[in-house]
Amino acid sequence: REQTIYPTSTVTATATYTNDLGCTSTQAHNITVSGGVTGSITGSVAINTTSVNLSTTGTADWKHFRYNDHKASGTMINSISNYTAIGSGLAYYSNDLRNMAWSSGTPTASSSRNKNGSYIAGIGNGFSFTAVAGNGSNTLKVYVGGWNAGGTLTAHLSNGSAADYVNTVANTANAWDAAYTITYNAAQAGQTLTITWKQASGTGNVTIQAATLVGTAKSVQIETDVENLSGTPIKVYPNPASDFVNIDFTNSQNPELANVMIVDLIGKKVYEASETAVSMKISTTDFPKGFYILSVSQGKEKYNSKLIIK
Repeated sequence: REQTIYPTSTVTATATYTNDLGCTSTQAHNITVSGGVTGSITGSVAINTTSVNLSTTGTADWKHFRYNDHKASGTMINSISNYTAIGSGLAYYSNDLRNMAWSSGTPTASSSRNKNGSYIAGIGNGFSFTAVAGNGSNTLKVYVGGWNAGGTLTAHLSNGSAADYVNTVANTANAWDAAYTITYNAAQAGQTLTITWKQASGTGNVTIQAATLVGTAKSVQIETDVENLSGTPIKVYPNPASDFVNIDFTNSQNPELANVMIVDLIGKKVYEASETAVSMKISTTDFPKGFYILSVSQGKEKYNSKLIIK
C-alpha cells in the first residue's frame, strides 16, 4: 500500500509467506523510512495578564473569538479560522484579567478594553481552530487561560512535516492567562496549522480570547501564482465585489463549456459551476470579506484572477 512519509516515519508492512507445502503465515514488519518535506514547529508560553493590541501584534491577521471580530483588510485576512468547541457546555464571560484592544476590525471596528472570552469545563473539553501554513515561516500567538484548572495546547501541521508542539500548564488556582507563541513552517503550500486547547486537570474550566498572526506564508500564493484576466477574452467585474460578481465570456472564441471555481486563501472551494452562456452572475453575499482566487477553464485554456470581496 502507499503511504506519504513526512519526514521520518515508521510504517507497518504485513507480508504473507507460503512454503513448498502450501502452508501460509503472516508477519508484520516495522520499517523506518525517511524522506518528504521537513517542516518545523517551535513554541513557548508566558503566564501573564499583559494587555494586548491585536492590530499591532497581528500584522498579517488577527481574530478575537467571542464575536468573531477580525482584521478587516489585507492580503492575509481570514487566515485564522473561528474556533470549534470540543465537548459540551460552551459559555461566555466578560471579566478576563487581560485587556484586548484593536482597530480596523470587522464587524466591530475598534475596541480599547475588551475583556470578553469563551470558556468550557471538563477534562478533555476545549477549543480548536486553524491558521494558514505554507512554504515559509509564520508566527501565531494564542491567548488562552483557565480558572481552577490546567490546560494542554497542541499545535499540529496538516502534512505531518514536523513533530507536534505540546505544552501543558499545570492546574492553577483561581483565574489565570497565558500567551503562547508558535513559530511554524509547513515547507509545503496548501497546509494548515491546527491548534487545540483542552482542559487537562482541575475542576474549573479553560478559556480562549484571541489569536494573532505574523508572516507571509499563505496556503495559496496569490501574488506569484495568480494573474489578472486583463488581456484575456474573459472579463470579471466588479472587482472588488460586494453583493455579486459578473463573468463575461462574450469575447471568448472558445465554444467549449466554461467551468468556474472560486477558492479562498486556505484553498477551500467556496463556489463551482459550469456555464455555456456568454455571461454569468455569481452572488457573493455569503462570502466572508477577503481575497479569493477565481479560476475559469475552457477546454485546454485556463485563466486565473484575484477576486476581492469587500
